[in-house]
Amino acid sequence: MRLGLHAFPRAFGLSSVLVAFVSVLASASFAPREAHAQAQLSDAEKKAAARSIFTQATKEQEAGHYPEAIALFEKAQKLYDAPTHLQHLAQCQIAIGKLVEAAETYELLKRSQLQPGAPEVFVHAKAQAEADLPALRARIPSLKVELSPKPEQLRGLQLVVNDVIIPAELVGVARPVNPGLTKIVARADGYKDTAIDVTLKEKESRSVALSLSPGQSSLPPPVVVVQPNPTLGEPGVRPEPRHYDPDANKPKDVNGGTRIGLVYIPHIPVNSSDLSLDTPQHNIGVEFAFGKSYFRYHLTVAYSTVPINGASVQGVRLEPVTFGVAIPVHRKEGFRVEVEPTFALLNFNVLGISGTRGGSGALAAISSGVDVRLNFAFGHFFVAASPLGFDLRWIAAIGADNFGADGGVGAAVDYRPRIFVGGEF
Repeated sequence: MRLGLHAFPRAFGLSSVLVAFVSVLASASFAPREAHAQAQLSDAEKKAAARSIFTQATKEQEAGHYPEAIALFEKAQKLYDAPTHLQHLAQCQIAIGKLVEAAETYELLKRSQLQPGAPEVFVHAKAQAEADLPALRARIPSLKVELSPKPEQLRGLQLVVNDVIIPAELVGVARPVNPGLTKIVARADGYKDTAIDVTLKEKESRSVALSLSPGQSSLPPPVVVVQPNPTLGEPGVRPEPRHYDPDANKPKDVNGGTRIGLVYIPHIPVNSSDLSLDTPQHNIGVEFAFGKSYFRYHLTVAYSTVPINGASVQGVRLEPVTFGVAIPVHRKEGFRVEVEPTFALLNFNVLGISGTRGGSGALAAISSGVDVRLNFAFGHFFVAASPLGFDLRWIAAIGADNFGADGGVGAAVDYRPRIFVGGEF
């Protein structure tokens, strides 16, 4: 039997079917929104996530991994607005030379409104930003770019500074830029591209002039990025300029570079034996330290003298096989502290003896040593002190006109502190 529409009861007519169909569409359209609303993090969850990211970011900052720390501090700030996020973000920006961005971050922190009863760390972060901002702005260099022909005479003008398009209105206007290398490219329809590199120091003001000559474009198109809004609420990742050096924060820079300076090493006898001089010895010389990581090689050459009544005893001390392990314990912008256990495996000391009743002669000694140094670096200035150090003399020989010859193997122990003052490059 064949059934048509007329076979259904009137209550289930065409209008009822349409109503049911619309209801299904409405429920389907609203269901995803409800599910999406349920997927949103609560304020407490956002705050907890921001705290976890902040902890990771501070570890990266302490390790000197500033780009990684910046990305994490920005994520934490987007999740939860906290003055401490902005404070640490600005510190990392300063560490990699992004002074313009750091000043804007401090400005944002300075303008932030704290609720009554805000945590003390929030109050301190804002006060610190207000105190540091004027000095930071004074460090920022400025750059003015002049064009010939004038911008209003050029069609399709494109001025690109560090891969960022600069509005034509800023031509001829001094604007803040970060210290270091600045790459400038000017291009316009009917003119050859003109490029120039400018290196700016902190607090420096510079004006450069670019002259465009008629012709066809001669440079490859620059890779242009959109200049980010300094407010951190804007989504997106801030790309680095092409001249940014990603190797600047690798472990090679953890403990500085080559160190050269003056060193003073007194030797004070601890025990008396056939190998001991039984009197203090003074060594003044030059020390070289090589190594940009945790392991360091030392080379020391010094003038040696022993004050003995009635005799002149002086010569040379050479420490050619000395290694240290530099352990960083504190790091802040422009200042570092490290503890360095140092092991001198082979030392040579040759002394000439004259002015004695027995005539003249020489003393040669071979020794090993160990000391623990405290290293302090202030920019390129370096100071090291070793309050704990010992030298073990295990072979000594004496030869002279009237002394005869003698030698021995034993344990003559000298207390050997050390003071080093020099530069780090």
